[in-house]
Amino acid sequence: MNSFDNKLKKIGVGLGAMALLFAVGSLVPGNTKAAPPPSSTPVTVVNTNPIPVSVSGTPSVNVGSPTVSISGTPTVSVTNAASAAVYTRGADNPAQQPWQWGFDPTDTNPAFYSVPNGKRLVIEFTSAELAEAACPSYVELSTTAGGNQLYWYLLTGGPGASPRTNMPTRIYADANTNVEVLVSTVNCSGGNVGMNQADVEMSGYLVNVP
Repeated sequence: MNSFDNKLKKIGVGLGAMALLFAVGSLVPGNTKAAPPPSSTPVTVVNTNPIPVSVSGTPSVNVGSPTVSISGTPTVSVTNAASAAVYTRGADNPAQQPWQWGFDPTDTNPAFYSVPNGKRLVIEFTSAELAEAACPSYVELSTTAGGNQLYWYLLTGGPGASPRTNMPTRIYADANTNVEVLVSTVNCSGGNVGMNQADVEMSGYLVNVP
């Protein structure tokens, strides 16, 4: 009986020792594998509202050729230092399109100049001479501006006289109209008709019109 009890005691002690060794072994760290890194699969974020983004420094932005819509009449301000002035040019500067023309009318043949399309003529100076007058005569200039045709009397004279005039003017002529210079006579008949002549020169400039 004692012998059997002794065997049971030895078996119990052995099992207890094995349990203790197993418990201690589980506490000792072993070699473990780390979790693999996340994959680089692209992620698409769908948002109804824009995501705020902070930008630092001076980024380079390429916008291609955008279409810009302007509504109303915006106010544009240009601010420049005197050392970096904005250059401008007067589109109607007289020096841009100078004009001068000579006319040789008689009492039977007026002289013409046709103002080009898209231009307006400004006559600034006129010089006229009644070179030959067999009858009482006067030199007229006809122009049309704003739809109104007017006659300007430049010079008068008569037999035996050769009057001249030089004068500044400000006379306008619209595009596609004629500037006409003519010699008109008074009580002229017979062989005197066609013998009344004038020499007229004018200068000015052309301006562009819409």
